Amino acid sequence: MRTWLSASQSKEKICVDTFQNMIDSNVAESLRQVTKSMRSLVSHAYVQSLDAIAAAPSHSEKQFVIFLKKGVYKEYAKIDKTMTNLVLIGEGMSVTTISGDRSNASGWATMKSATFDVRAQGFIAMDIGFENTAGPNNRQAVALSVGGDQSAFHRCKRHHRLYLPLRHGEDSTGFSLEYCSIEADFDLAADVNSTPTYLGRPWGKYARTEFMKSSMSASVSNRVTWPGYHVITEASNADSFTVAKFIGGNSWLPSTGVPFAPGL
Repeated sequence: MRTWLSASQSKEKICVDTFQNMIDSNVAESLRQVTKSMRSLVSHAYVQSLDAIAAAPSHSEKQFVIFLKKGVYKEYAKIDKTMTNLVLIGEGMSVTTISGDRSNASGWATMKSATFDVRAQGFIAMDIGFENTAGPNNRQAVALSVGGDQSAFHRCKRHHRLYLPLRHGEDSTGFSLEYCSIEADFDLAADVNSTPTYLGRPWGKYARTEFMKSSMSASVSNRVTWPGYHVITEASNADSFTVAKFIGGNSWLPSTGVPFAPGL
């Protein structure tokens, strides 16, 4: 593992140029995105094992950046609450993959089956794929679990389930999906019009799921008759679920370097 310590934007430039000459341009561009609004970084590390995550400082106020070489990492990782402001950058979402196969059928509780589990604030992932290969016959199995506030994923791919623990209490919460393309996985492509798909989860008052300006590779007829299901027809109502309004994105996303659309 090679590590570059950086305490100024000039050193950040040296690090970017070094990576530009060594590896795929995606990595260098991702670093530019992350650092363009930051004063300094704690460290840059280019590794071939998730063991490097253990070296991340506790309660860091600066971003600690770890670069993952292309390959399939058959490892499990948990970013606990102490690992704040950790940044993980791969060489491409289809060539840098973190893979696991834990499932409910193999004895793991759903929340514990995640291949990659994030609990820290300020986590950023770029150009990485997350997968759980357990398959549908092994019941619940999670690829990516995210419970950390102000987490961002850019140019990432997730194969199998995504689990997002919701805040309980009086907070207004839920899932908002905007500008998404929703397609059947390869093993369902031939039966796309005959396989029932549920785009949401009946989880009481925490079940709210909104889809806006998204496309689906299936018929949208025969919708569920769950109480609360309805089509939003007023832009003023949909605006409540945009990045700017729903997660206060304008206050923290610009510093991540991740591009986003704040409104409709």
